[in-house]
This record gives sequence, structure tokens and C-alpha cells, in this order.
Amino acid sequence: MKQLSTSNRLILLVAVLSTLLLLVGTFGLVGLYRSNDALKSVYADRTVPMWQLSEIQRLMQRSWLIVAIGLDVKSPAFAEQYIPDIEANLATVNGLYSQYLQTFMTPEEKVLAENFQRELADFQTHALRPALAALRAQDYKEVRRLQMEVMIPASNTYRTHLQALSKLQLDVASHEYQRAMARFENVRMASIISMVLGVVFALLFGGFLVRSMVRSRVEFEQSLLAKRDLERQLQQSQKVQALGQLTGGIAHDFNNILSAILGYSNLALSRHVPDKDSKLAKYLREVITASERARDLIAKMLTFTRTQPSQDVTLISPATVVREVESMMSHSISASIVLHSRIEDDTQILMDAGELNQVLVNLIINARDAVQGQGQGRIDIRVHKAQVTNQISLTSHRRFTGEFLAVDVSDTGTGIAPEHLPRLFDPFFTTKDVGKGTGLGLSMVQGIMMRAGGHILVHSIPGRGSCFQLLFPLPSARQLVATATSDVATTSTGKGQLIWLVDDEPAITGYLEDLLADWGYTTRSFNDPQIALRAFRAEAPQVDLLITDLTMPGLSGADLATHMCTVTPNMPVIFCTGFSEGFERVHIPTLNFSKLLVKPVASGELATALGDVMQLTQGGTQSQ
Repeated sequence: MKQLSTSNRLILLVAVLSTLLLLVGTFGLVGLYRSNDALKSVYADRTVPMWQLSEIQRLMQRSWLIVAIGLDVKSPAFAEQYIPDIEANLATVNGLYSQYLQTFMTPEEKVLAENFQRELADFQTHALRPALAALRAQDYKEVRRLQMEVMIPASNTYRTHLQALSKLQLDVASHEYQRAMARFENVRMASIISMVLGVVFALLFGGFLVRSMVRSRVEFEQSLLAKRDLERQLQQSQKVQALGQLTGGIAHDFNNILSAILGYSNLALSRHVPDKDSKLAKYLREVITASERARDLIAKMLTFTRTQPSQDVTLISPATVVREVESMMSHSISASIVLHSRIEDDTQILMDAGELNQVLVNLIINARDAVQGQGQGRIDIRVHKAQVTNQISLTSHRRFTGEFLAVDVSDTGTGIAPEHLPRLFDPFFTTKDVGKGTGLGLSMVQGIMMRAGGHILVHSIPGRGSCFQLLFPLPSARQLVATATSDVATTSTGKGQLIWLVDDEPAITGYLEDLLADWGYTTRSFNDPQIALRAFRAEAPQVDLLITDLTMPGLSGADLATHMCTVTPNMPVIFCTGFSEGFERVHIPTLNFSKLLVKPVASGELATALGDVMQLTQGGTQSQ
């Protein structure tokens, strides 16, 4: 056999080495892609189950809260309104858990899931559903007994399993992440070594390998960020839930205090300060302004924790709202800032026009603050159709696709730092100086968009400006045919009619006495609903109107009005409450004429309500 020359041996050696390095590099490249796919799938496979468990917990807590409120309210109308809501929650819980059981589970997770399913079914069967039946039958003692003796022990058991399941989800995801990371690092090192040894091969294919490695590393970092974002979402959900409970608890007492402060300040300014330019008038106006700011602050907190849609949802033209906001805000920003709108589509959407106005005003104010101090600046509002594909919504934090009506609010300001983007909609988070922002504006925007079924996308480049894109679902053909109707508000002046005032806050009844006396009404006040009811039964006076707080110790305003209307069926009632959500859907069947006002009640709003119920009462009496 002919011997190979030295040069041929060298060429053969280079060819063999190149072939081997090519094989190593190829396997390394395939391994990088496979390990990168494993990294990306770790939390993608766990996101939906963790969301399902979180949603199950939220729905069960909401069902419990409705039972607790029903026990406090003791109203048949409340049970009739909200028990179907609990039934729907339970059906959703069972559906979510059925979907959860279909996902891949470890043996330990499967045992926990079966235990949780059994305990949850036991809680629904022996605790929650009997409590609903007792609530529907108005057996409130039985509801209280079930709540203390059955529901609490049963709920502790299933909640323990739910917490264990949630923790196990994170533990399994972390374990899978560590294994995938180890595989990724091993393959990455092998690929690097193959490229270092194969200089010739690297010159031919190294660029492709390097790009692949860089892209894989970037995608891995994105997977890591997705994990952190998932954890942040859970913390955000718990934070909003806790804040919602806090604000709901203090809203009633806080608004009672504001009602007295605003009421007496306005009375003092209008009745006892003839010189409107005096220092006393100035001081009173400062008190009124500060109180109104406090009222607006608690309203913002309640707005972004509210989950129910607005009662004023109708078909509106966003283009019209944009023009109105542009006209209003053009006088509130510096002359060095150009505010311009461009309407490319005039499609209608289903939304409360006032809430859309709030959203736009908040975004324009933020844009103004970002542009201010930058010399000549610009804020643009654009309304157009948008086709969105596979984007992550900042309202629901889920991917979505479809055609929407888009309202873009963009500016040429300082932009948003990348580290601030994940916390942009967190309650109380703000990058503004102390005293220049509450951190609730964007949280309120997020809450309004969630209730409208819309989405938010944010694009920002530091130093070059930001763009907030609001995406609204397009209405169906049936919704487009519907037309909105509006009621004409009426006011009236009193002619000595007798109005009973019942509120557990003496400051509020005192303020209303003075205000109604100025309007020509006769009043009688009570700070205890039980005393008011006993006086009504003993004296049987001809009461023309009852104004009562809805939530009072001993006897609720709804129960007081029900008892009084059994004697005087056509007596109109105005309910006042410090809560902005939850009680607006409570209707008392025995009342023909009633209104619900949220504290602090403005004098003009009260005057309009008086005129409405008085007019309705007169109309009802004539028709009879």
C-alpha cells in the first residue's frame, strides 16, 4: 500500500479534526437550542396552573365575603342579587380545577391535588352551600353558626392544601429550572471549547455559532425575567387585595368625616362670611380644597381596587372624548408643549365616558410632567384601528391577539427607565418628587382598562419619550344598534316638607339640618336608628322624606326604611353610604321611590336627588 506523504497526512489530519470539530459544534448547537427550549418551557408550563390556583383562591374569598356581607346587611334583596353570583363563582372554581387536574403533575403534587379537591368539595357541600341556603331563607342565626362552627374549620383545611399546592408549584419550577440551567451550562462550555480548538472551523462557522449562543443566552435571560415577573404578579395581586380590603374598611368612616368638614365649611363660607375676599374666606376655601383632595384620593383608591364595571357603560365615541379632553387640557399645559390629536377612526366602544376621560387626563398629565423642562415638547393622541398579534397585556399579564380600537398617548419626554417598567402600574409607585404624585394615577388607569375589557401596551426609550397604547375591544353588531338614554336631572325648593335625618354621625345630621332649613324644609334628626324607629311607630308622623345612612350599628338604613315604609308605603328614601361599591346594587322591593348617594354628598347632588324623588312621588300619587 502506498505511503501517504507528510503533506497529505497533514491535510488528512486537518480534515479529520475539522470534521470532528464540525460534529462537536453541530451537537453543541442542537444542544443549545434544546436546552434553551427547556429553559423557556419551565415557567411557561407552570404559569397557567399557578394562575388557576390563584384564581380559585380569589373566587372562594369573594364568595366568603358575600356571605359575610349578607349576614351584616340582612336583606332578602341582597341574597337574591348575590347568591347567583356565588353559584357562578363555584362553577368557575370547579371548572378551573378540572382544567388544573389535566396538567402534568408529580406524584406528590397529585396526592396534594386530590386532598385539596376532596377538602374543597367538603367545604362547598357541608359549609358554603348550607350557608347560602340559610341566607336565602333569611335564617341569619344559622348562617352565623355555620360561619363560626363549620366554614372556618373547613376553610382552614382546604386553604392549607391550596398553600401547599402553590408552594409545590414554585418548588417544582425552581427544580426544573436548576436542572435545565445545568444542562445549558454544560452544553455551552462544550461548544466554547470546540470553537477554541477549531480555529479554521471557527473562521467558517464560528460567527453563526456565536450568534446562536448570544441569542440563546438572551432568550434564557428573558425566561429568567419571566419567572421574576410571575412572582411579581403574585405579589401585586396580594398587594391590591390587601389595599382593597383596607380602603373598603376605612371608606365609610373617612367619608363621614369628609361630609361634615365639607358641609360645615361650605355653610360657613356661604352664610357667615359676607366678605368673600377676607382672610377667613380664604382659610375656609383652603379647608374645602384640602377636603376635596382627600375625597378624590380615597375615590382613586376605591376606583383601582374595584372589580365591577361602571353603571354608566354605554356606546361612546372615543374620538369625541379625545377632542373634549384636548380642548380642556390645552389650557392646563405650558405654551412650550404642543398637544395634538389625530383621529383616524371613529368606531364606538362600550365604556363609561367619564372613566375614559379620567384615563386620558391621567396619561396627559404624566406626559406633561415628562416633557416639562425639556424645552419644546410634544404630546400626541392618536385614535386608530390596530391589529395586535401575540402581545402581553399590562392589565391581565396574558398574551392576546386580535383587532382593537387603539388610543395612543405619546410624548417626547424623558422616557421611562427599563427598571421602572415592571412596577409602572404598582399602587403608590411613582418616580416624581415627594408631594408631586400619589402613585395612584396609573393604577387607576389599569383598573379602569381591566373593567372595560381592554389592554395596555407601553413603549418607551429613555431620553426619547414614551407611548401608552390603550386597546379597546370592538363592540358587536347588536351592541352598535343599541342607543343610550339619559335622564334629565331636576331640582326643587322645599315648602315646609318634613324630612327625617338618620345617621350615626351627629356632625352629618347637624350639617344637613342647617342645609335643608335654608332650602325651605322642616327636619328632625336621629343619631340612633332604633330610637328613630320607635319614635316613628309611637307618633306615626306624616314624614315626606327619609334621608338615612345605609350602614349603622344596631339597625341598617335598609331595614329602617323597610319598617317605616310598611306604615307609609309611598314615602321616598335617600340612602347615603361611605362605600362606593357593593351597596349600589341593593334594591329594597318595598320601596317605590329611592336614591343612593355616595358620601361625601355635594349639596348640588343632594338637591338634584331631592327634586327627583319628590317629582316621582307626586307622579306616583297622581297615577294612583
